[in-house]
Amino acid sequence: MAMKPGTYDVKAKGHGSSYMSMQVKLSEDKIENINVNASGETRGVADEVFNRLPKLIVDN
Repeated sequence: MAMKPGTYDVKAKGHGSSYMSMQVKLSEDKIENINVNASGETRGVADEVFNRLPKLIVDN
């Protein structure tokens, strides 16, 4: 599947905040990086998710 390479600013529904902003970097054929801004979320509650999940998505 071909994708349009670039860095995209996206938002996802948060739990402690209305939306969390993220930057997703794509190459032509894969997700290169995901950076989640979880500053509006409750510290400690989902920290592990924000640390592990983007890496798992990029690696797989």
